[in-house]
Amino acid sequence: SPAEKAAPTPAPAPVAPVQAAPVDSDGDGVPDSMDKCANTPANHKVDATGCTIFEEKMAPVGDVDIEVRFAFDSAAIPANKISDVEGLGAFMQRFPESTVMIEGHASNIGNPAYNMRLSERRANSVAEILKNKFNIAPSRISAVGYGVTRPRVEGNTSAAHAANQRIEAKVTAKIKEPVLR
Repeated sequence: SPAEKAAPTPAPAPVAPVQAAPVDSDGDGVPDSMDKCANTPANHKVDATGCTIFEEKMAPVGDVDIEVRFAFDSAAIPANKISDVEGLGAFMQRFPESTVMIEGHASNIGNPAYNMRLSERRANSVAEILKNKFNIAPSRISAVGYGVTRPRVEGNTSAAHAANQRIEAKVTAKIKEPVLR
C-alpha cells in the first residue's frame, strides 16, 4: 500500500515562562531585591524599602525616677542625694524634649496644712536645682506638693515617717516605637 502520509504532528502549545515569585526572606511584603532592612520583625509595619516605621511619642521613663528622702521638717536636699538630682539634670540636658513632674511628700506628723506647704517646698528645691544648675527650662518642670495624701508606707512608726518624707520625680521623654501591623 502506498505510504500513508503521517499526519503532521501538531505544534506544542506555547508554554508561558515560569515567573519565580520574588523572594521575601523576612516576610514583610517587600522583595529582597528592594529590602534595605533585612529581618524586620513580622509584626512591624514597614515602608516601601522594608524598614520599620517608627512613631515618636512621649512616655514615662522609669529608670530615671529619683527618690530623695528628707530630714524631718526640712526642704534641704541631703548631701548624699544631690547626685540623684544631678543625674536627673544631666538626663534632661541629654534629652531636651523630656519633662519632669516633681512630687513632694511629707510624713503624717503635725499640721496637715503645714505639711502640704513643706512638701511643696521640697518639690521646689529640686526644681530650682534643675533650673539653676542645669539650665532646664521652667516649662519642662512641674512641681507639686502632696503633703500627707500619698504615703509610701502607712502607719505611725519612725520608719513610715522617714519613708514618706520624700520627693519622687516622674520623667517623661520622647521615645521612638515601631508601628505594629
